[in-house]
Amino acid sequence: MLDNKLNCKKCKKQSAQDALFCQHCGYKFEVRKVGTASDGIINHKYVIYTLVIVFMAEMIFSFIAGLGWYIFYPDAMEDIPKLVIVASIGSLSGVFFGSLFAAYRFAERSIKEVTAGALACVVISKTIDIFVTGSFSIDILTGLLVSSVIAFAGVLAGHFLKIKISG
Repeated sequence: MLDNKLNCKKCKKQSAQDALFCQHCGYKFEVRKVGTASDGIINHKYVIYTLVIVFMAEMIFSFIAGLGWYIFYPDAMEDIPKLVIVASIGSLSGVFFGSLFAAYRFAERSIKEVTAGALACVVISKTIDIFVTGSFSIDILTGLLVSSVIAFAGVLAGHFLKIKISG
């Protein structure tokens, strides 16, 4: 098979790389824009999509973890530090799986948009923590670093999962 030819999905014959239709059967090829992922321009739409996906996953996983802890341990409200730890684990799980899903969903884009969106979500979440607690501490800084690493791991996992599945 030649690199400068397109393979038709319908008749399995080859046509010119820049053809819009198969020259043998008339099948319409999918038009793909070249350079969207490597031209250095970040599409803010995908950054915002990723931010929303990761934030929603983070909130859902935190809620489920906290609620699960409360259901199985009714006295959990008296042990707030443990409840915070459980909700944090839920939050980190949400960051990972939200980043993984966004990277898998938007794999045709550059990994930059998804990484920027996931990290923006982490920064916003930790900023909210600062406002809620009323102070900036080493715990929040550590949480920011750990959440950032987990977000990036989710992005990489989703990106490579899409590559593996796509072949």
